[in-house]
Amino acid sequence: MNYLSHYYIDKHIEEPYFTLGTVLPDLRKGFSKVYNKKFKRSSPEMQENSVFRHMHLGILRHYQVDAVFHNSKAFAENVEIIKRKMQDRIPTLRRAYFAAHILYEMLLDRQIIKEEEHWADKFYKKLAQTETESISLFFQENDIGNDSVFIERFDNFLKFKYLYSYQDTETFIRAFSRVYLRGVGSKLEFETLDTLKMIVEDMDEILKLKWRNTFNHI
Repeated sequence: MNYLSHYYIDKHIEEPYFTLGTVLPDLRKGFSKVYNKKFKRSSPEMQENSVFRHMHLGILRHYQVDAVFHNSKAFAENVEIIKRKMQDRIPTLRRAYFAAHILYEMLLDRQIIKEEEHWADKFYKKLAQTETESISLFFQENDIGNDSVFIERFDNFLKFKYLYSYQDTETFIRAFSRVYLRGVGSKLEFETLDTLKMIVEDMDEILKLKWRNTFNHI
């Protein structure tokens, strides 16, 4: 799942450091290696204070939710629909399954933003309650690595609030193309971007009446 979707699943939890923990794996490049080494088999109760415990719990929750989501019927069905549309309309697209997977996750965030924008407001406000010093100490105590790189990215994430731009289809497609470029190493052509716009609009129609069901089954 993408950033906002992770928050939406557990939006009833008020603790800001838990919310930070749920998005940290997506904000920190290569975090899965850290997770497997440090967090997967350790208890949050081993952390020295409540802030660290909440972050640890959020990290565990991120991977728990992803595991359920990636094995869900909704994920399988919608990724397959997107993949077929891509293969039919963009036969030269590399790694269509990867592209469909990423696009579906981003589309869920887009639906939340379009239909229930107030949750994005609360998401950003909650993350803004966290403190840089606490984040740095968490990285140091858990041997996560260079905290300054993460903090810079996190600060920009809060400053620019780019998830709101998902409402605009052109901007949404550009955001997807950047993720695709990082994952595949290939830049999407202008003609492909135009075709993806039509696929996104098709999926908007498919998802607008049933996107909430995806979250209800996790």
